Amino acid sequence: MLRQTNHDYLRILAALMVVGIHASGSFLKGWHGFGNIDFTIANLYDSLSRAAVPLFVLLSGAFVLGADKNSEAKRFYNSRLAPLVALAILWNLFYFLFGVVTHSGMPLYSILKEAKTIYHLWFLPMIAGLYIVTPLLIRLKRKVGPGRFFTFGLIMFLVSIIYTSNWAYLSFIGYLGYYILGDFLKNYYTPSPRARHCLPVLFAVSVAAIFFGVELTGSLRFYNNNFIFVMAGAPALFAFFGGLRLRPHKIVANLVKYSFDIYLVHAFVLAWLMLAVKRVECIASVFRGYGLIWAIPALILTTFVLSWALSALLHAPTRWLARTTLQPVIEWAVSLSLRMAGRAATFFGRYGR
Repeated sequence: MLRQTNHDYLRILAALMVVGIHASGSFLKGWHGFGNIDFTIANLYDSLSRAAVPLFVLLSGAFVLGADKNSEAKRFYNSRLAPLVALAILWNLFYFLFGVVTHSGMPLYSILKEAKTIYHLWFLPMIAGLYIVTPLLIRLKRKVGPGRFFTFGLIMFLVSIIYTSNWAYLSFIGYLGYYILGDFLKNYYTPSPRARHCLPVLFAVSVAAIFFGVELTGSLRFYNNNFIFVMAGAPALFAFFGGLRLRPHKIVANLVKYSFDIYLVHAFVLAWLMLAVKRVECIASVFRGYGLIWAIPALILTTFVLSWALSALLHAPTRWLARTTLQPVIEWAVSLSLRMAGRAATFFGRYGR
């Protein structure tokens, strides 16, 4: 499945939004408190960024489910799942050691339960779960057709409003709707000219609904990726970008290359920047009151650019380390699991009649 430039721009925007969530979130959860101007400004930037993770899942579904070759389980698992799991282990280990050094780490019980060593790495077991079921989903689409497959995705999309698993290892179930919807919107849906004009309006309305929902109630549940306002805004923005025709650019191509690394490393960069914000008075004084209007975007951009620079340095060595140490073991485990599954299927097929 060929990459399209408009989706590259959207991927960069989603990465920037992720940084925006975590940068603005520092001013929402207990530092300044609900009900003042600091909270309101932080809420504005957080609301603008809430489509981030759904956009990444939509993008993954668009390109992964759209490629029929990914129905070959062993090939797909070795090419996509094994590198992802290897990097997940590597970066979780890094943040575990970072937590030990800074005395900010998670308890071992929480690490095992939530499959992460720092807040933002929850995304990795979720996307790994989607990758595990990808060959099955593509075969299902091939069997029932794109229309019925979309109906199944829409049902899962609506079910996730009511129920999402709190167990990290099953969290992917709540994102199956986004995953399948990404495939449909990119590969089977062409918006009318009127719909193209309505899509950015729908996104803007969803952002406003999130903002005022949080502002009026003080509840952060409006930020949930499976809350109706986020679920309306993210697909609208995805479909809008799908209708654009943007020119390729070297900087965009470079950013896309390191976008996943930016996601992985930005929490480390942000932690050090927030330390300066909290402890250096001349900096901290800016991050109060109306100064946050420009201070939060400055923090977001600084974190993003520094993460980009660090990603450029770490991309090759981390990939090499993961590929030469962890990935062969994971590929062996995948091969063994597939053989056992095949034997089990043969056994039940033979004796289950």
